[in-house]
Amino acid sequence: MVRCAELEPGIDAQSDWVTLLHMSLVARLGELVRAHLNCRVLKAQYVAPSTRPVSARIPALLSDIGERQLNRDYGGAARAAGGAMLTVVVGSLIWHFSGWSDGGTFLMLASVFPALFGAMDNSLPPVVGFFKGTVLSVVIAGAYGFAILPMLDGFPEMAVSLAPALLVLGALIANPKTAGFALPTMLGLGSPFIISEQYGADLGPGVPATFATFLNSQMATFVAIFFAAGMVRIIQTAGVHHAIKRSLRAGWNDLAERSNRWARPNLQGWISRMLDRQAQLGPRLKAAGKAPVEPHYDILRDLRAGVAVGELRALRLDIDKTQHAPLTDVLVGMQGYYRKLTPEEPPTDDPTLLARIDAALARFQANPVESVRRRAALPLITLRRTLFADAPPFTGVSTPPGGKP
Repeated sequence: MVRCAELEPGIDAQSDWVTLLHMSLVARLGELVRAHLNCRVLKAQYVAPSTRPVSARIPALLSDIGERQLNRDYGGAARAAGGAMLTVVVGSLIWHFSGWSDGGTFLMLASVFPALFGAMDNSLPPVVGFFKGTVLSVVIAGAYGFAILPMLDGFPEMAVSLAPALLVLGALIANPKTAGFALPTMLGLGSPFIISEQYGADLGPGVPATFATFLNSQMATFVAIFFAAGMVRIIQTAGVHHAIKRSLRAGWNDLAERSNRWARPNLQGWISRMLDRQAQLGPRLKAAGKAPVEPHYDILRDLRAGVAVGELRALRLDIDKTQHAPLTDVLVGMQGYYRKLTPEEPPTDDPTLLARIDAALARFQANPVESVRRRAALPLITLRRTLFADAPPFTGVSTPPGGKP
């Protein structure tokens, strides 16, 4: 970090674009080195045998720790909750009007699937996996319940007979690739037809443990799975593409909403939310066959822009009101730029915003206070390089076509 500070060139009103880029590169490199050092220090503190700080940096780093801000997808949560409610209502009507004795089993299982998998972009694959496991469980449970267990006597023999199936299924559940069908198979082996205080005891008042009762309960399970799969297809018609659009809009709306606030910015909270969105968006883009590095889907691009916006807002709070205008123009322009973005179209250049960035950069290059020059230049250069990477080099105030900057 000291070396970066030594290499960082000073800037003034005469500095050209190359000098500005040089200053930005070295300054951001210093921030990267500082972040890497902080990570190493925190890792050392984590594995330290005592709570005594391993570095003088630790108290300051730990004092900034708070609740991590994450992306909250209220629209997706509302859709999942509505789907689960609709499944329960429709299933209850089917049970009521059919008079099915095992309708309770059907409704219970049918309501579980949208509740468990409703947050997924496509809940159908896990439901299908559950169906495969249920088919296997019917075969195994039927063999145990009506062929193997009747020939046994006592708990030890039952434990020995169940051990091979339970051990194999337990190993399969531990593997994510096979857990989807192994789990329902294991649940089938826990049926009261198999695990009960006394073999052949009634399942309930007036409900004998017969083969007909077994088939009826398994039929309820299959109908519940098919019903849940149908409801999933109806409710989740949008799929992964809609989830991608929802994630993009959340980031853009968040950035537009916070661009021109006058409160002190929370950069750590912003970075945390955007990284959480990136973690959610990456697998969705892969499933949709799209590249995360495309400008249209690059949340890290928006993260960098948001950090620069936060730096400009912090600077605006720390300088005299007479110097606010150029920064406010840029922040208002950023607000309008991100409000206009739509997931259906790639981002377009905004010459007015570029002109405002250039005007602010030219204005603060001539500021007599060196720290103000640097604090203004860094985020403005970041915005110019992030949003207008193909624009001509900065030479001073630029004018958009047909108007003032």
